[in-house]
Amino acid sequence: MTTTTKTRSKQTLSNKPRMRIRNSNNGQRAYFDAAATTRLNQNHWAFATEHDINTLIRGDLATLRKRARFEILNNGYGAGIADTLAFDIVGDHGPRPQLDSGNADFDAECEERFAVWSQHCDYTGLMGLPEMLQMQFALQPCEAGESVTVFKRDRRAGNYEVSLRLLAVETERLDNPMDSAAPSKRLHDGIEFDAAGRPEAYYILKDHPNGSYADSLFD
Repeated sequence: MTTTTKTRSKQTLSNKPRMRIRNSNNGQRAYFDAAATTRLNQNHWAFATEHDINTLIRGDLATLRKRARFEILNNGYGAGIADTLAFDIVGDHGPRPQLDSGNADFDAECEERFAVWSQHCDYTGLMGLPEMLQMQFALQPCEAGESVTVFKRDRRAGNYEVSLRLLAVETERLDNPMDSAAPSKRLHDGIEFDAAGRPEAYYILKDHPNGSYADSLFD
């Protein structure tokens, strides 16, 4: 009994893209299979584009957000994924700092003040720090693709109370000023960038553009 062993050529085992020769008006030139358009793949590549991600998403952003919110509100699997993500990132109790400065009294006071502040950190007074972080760092990104949190000072805070507060802002309230020109590389989607592409200003509407009530918390 004889057995035949087949061996693969080095060319077959290679991970390099396959290159072929194509006839064109300027003569023959090499091309890659992945760049070829045929009757078998022309529908698949019909919407391939060279635009950047901001240009691609801008026209469909409102629709994507509406559909993402709808799925999370009406689809148990979607809601479960968002809740699991929130728990994995933040947990039930949120961050709990443990100081070790060498001064036990100072460490204990700082930890106690942080615990008190975390219960009153929401500018609207509706959430504690764990709920705020779960919403802004997990739930909102799942629903809207991003989240916006504004640092504000609570003038009602006492002399010995930390006055810093966190205000959650709906992402739809990020918008260009009405007197601004068309979106550009320096200003688009309510964010103004410097020459290096770093955000330097955020334009936030006083109220939700599709809201029924005036809910501005900006002075």
